[in-house]
Amino acid sequence: MPSQNSFTRTQIVLVAQMAGFSVMSYFDRAIMSIAGPQIMQEFDVSPTQMGSAYSAFILSYAILMIPGGRVVDRLGPRLTLLLMGLSAGGKGPLTKGAR
Repeated sequence: MPSQNSFTRTQIVLVAQMAGFSVMSYFDRAIMSIAGPQIMQEFDVSPTQMGSAYSAFILSYAILMIPGGRVVDRLGPRLTLLLMGLSAGGKGPLTKGAR
């Protein structure tokens, strides 16, 4: 008989997905700071303009947390994580030719 503290395979997969998407979300936010100086140089953007771009990114990220939470409440965590993964994976090939 399994102990009371054991986890099901589904719970482990769900936690792994949430951890993976948390890491991906962190990279999305951190990459702006890493790429910022090169973006400023390539597009001749001033530090003030780049600060506005950073602020717009963070503001939109914060604002979209509310509808994102409603989606999770309505669809459930599993379906939301599936849709999030498919949309993130589907956007990658769209940027392949971008320069």
